[in-house]
Amino acid sequence: MRLPALALAALLPCAAAFAVAPEGAAASLTSALPEAAGPAIPAAAQCAGGLQHDDGTVENGYSFNPGFAIGDLAHWAERYDPGTGPYRFSQVCVCLTGLGATANAPIDIVFFADGAGQPGAEIARIPATASGIPTYPSTAFFDVPVQVDTNGPVWVAVNWNVDASPQVFVCADESGTGSPVPGMTTIDGGTTWEPLTDYWPNARALFLRAEAAPSVSVLEVPTLGIAGLAALALGLGALAFFLLRRRTA
Repeated sequence: MRLPALALAALLPCAAAFAVAPEGAAASLTSALPEAAGPAIPAAAQCAGGLQHDDGTVENGYSFNPGFAIGDLAHWAERYDPGTGPYRFSQVCVCLTGLGATANAPIDIVFFADGAGQPGAEIARIPATASGIPTYPSTAFFDVPVQVDTNGPVWVAVNWNVDASPQVFVCADESGTGSPVPGMTTIDGGTTWEPLTDYWPNARALFLRAEAAPSVSVLEVPTLGIAGLAALALGLGALAFFLLRRRTA
């Protein structure tokens, strides 16, 4: 069941869930604004030198209408592959904007393993609070410190309760090249995932950036075990006996 996307147009009244989205319920954040209203964000201003798919210019924003039993189940995700070997993600930077109804919103940054080209098992969930979400056309990045170790491709997602925090949007890029693997969204907590373009046809990338670096290797010290400890004890005993004999000779 596909549910309607929320945008900066007037919201339609939603008294109950619909099996089919009512005609005209889907809209885009910029539908009521001039085409050139989207503000520019300097590329890599946040999570500088990190991973990003956006081109630095916001053209839209994505969310879902409240009142459709989505609640805190909606997630918006981008796939990143830092490279070969283990990597540690240290920060995620998400750009948010809104209609002014919700200035502060609890959000989660969520990491999912890659499962055949879409988000799979959840790896980590980091709660945060976006404080001072601006009213569109203003936008703001919210930088969330994380400590997440991964190996191989990973999906980085942002999540919030669309009923408790209505009119909050994740900034979207609709003019850049985007990612080789399109971003995805879920409205059921990750049971099923769909490409962003199923809801927002012009979607290219989310303003969801991340910093990652190769993990520091720690050499493992082998354990001796019972047999090893016994051999060590015998060796130390023999050494002590030898030294004692030399001293008394």
